[in-house]
Amino acid sequence: MSIYDPDYKAPTWTVTPIGLADSDTFDKSDAVNSPPHYTQHPSGIECIEVSQHYNFCIGNAIKYLWRNGLKKSHDLTDKDSQIQDLRKAIWYIEREIDNLEQNVYE
Repeated sequence: MSIYDPDYKAPTWTVTPIGLADSDTFDKSDAVNSPPHYTQHPSGIECIEVSQHYNFCIGNAIKYLWRNGLKKSHDLTDKDSQIQDLRKAIWYIEREIDNLEQNVYE
């Protein structure tokens, strides 16, 4: 089965924090397998379902556009976080343009 097969399901992994008993408290949101900012898109689709079909640079540009306005930062205001994600998307797009201009894929 290929990742391009419409029935393909990406593998999932569960990460268990070391040294924490069930009774210990910690944030149980799954920041590894399903980060909230990747799964809160209005479409209901998780970002990786789309971005995995592109090369690295384009996939990352899609990721930063996809999560724009959804990821909360402790260091930045919501507006500054959005601007940062847009700048990251532009960076990956410019890198892909450079790759194409330099014939990296040939």
